[in-house]
Amino acid sequence: MIQKDWVQPLFSQRVALNLSVFSIFRLFLDSNLMGSLCLTMMYDIFEAHAQRESTDSHTDRTAYIVKQLMALLATGISRTERDVSYYAERLNVSPKYLSATIKRVTGHSVTSYIDRHTVPILKDYLNDERLSLTQIADAMNFTSLSYFSRYCT
Repeated sequence: MIQKDWVQPLFSQRVALNLSVFSIFRLFLDSNLMGSLCLTMMYDIFEAHAQRESTDSHTDRTAYIVKQLMALLATGISRTERDVSYYAERLNVSPKYLSATIKRVTGHSVTSYIDRHTVPILKDYLNDERLSLTQIADAMNFTSLSYFSRYCT
């Protein structure tokens, strides 16, 4: 039965009944709320643990790949090899995986690392006045003088 006047006077019996209903409701709400909060906290802990465990196994592999790429580049191989697929093949991964891994770990692309190691070699050749541009392009394994020119600009 719906009444128009929502405010009703409370009598002592009604107050006792309402208080007992509210206390039961509060116990129910508190226990469900606490249970839900505890369950949520356990899920958060499990998720954090799962993420830590999954990144640890990848971290070793990605760190290895980054280290090996840097070791390859340190040998000076970028003087003749500037293609990502060459380095991917040497590291036994796909070019796409190598690029994605290096970008995710370092924030830079594989080609930027190749260029960082190639440019000092290139500068050394260019500072040698005895070498012509064609000789430098040949020594650095560029397919043509125009490609060498585009690489330098």
